[in-house]
Amino acid sequence: TGKKVNVLVFCSDDDKETIAAAKDAGATVVGGSSVIQSISSGELAVNFDRSLATPDMMPSLSKVARILGPRGLMPNAKLGTIQPAENLAEAVTAQASGMVQYRTDKFGNIMAGIGKGSFQKEQLLENIRSFMNA
Repeated sequence: TGKKVNVLVFCSDDDKETIAAAKDAGATVVGGSSVIQSISSGELAVNFDRSLATPDMMPSLSKVARILGPRGLMPNAKLGTIQPAENLAEAVTAQASGMVQYRTDKFGNIMAGIGKGSFQKEQLLENIRSFMNA
C-alpha cells in the first residue's frame, strides 16, 4: 500500500550492537526496560504497526501485555516477531517492508487484511491473487 510501517523493537538496553542494527534496519523505536516503562506510564504513545522482541525480553513484556495485546502488538513466536538478537535486523527489515501477517483459526479460516473499503475491485483482486501466490 506504500504506507510506512512503524516498528517497535524490544531488546536489552545493554546490547548496543543490536540497538544500532535495529535502528539501521528501519525500526522506529528500539529499547528495553526504558521503553517498557515509557509505555506503561503512558509517556510513549502506542501508535506502532508491528513490534518485535528478543526472547530475553519476553518476561519483562508482561508489564505491558494488557496494553499491547488488544492492539495486536504483543510479540508472538507464531508470527515470527520473537527473534534472537543476531536475526533481529533481518526481521525488522521484513516487517518494515510491509510483510503481510495472517492468522488462522481452528476451523481453517484464514484472516488477513487485503485492502480497504476505498479500494477498487481490481486492486482488491490483485491483492487477493498476491496473497494466494505468496
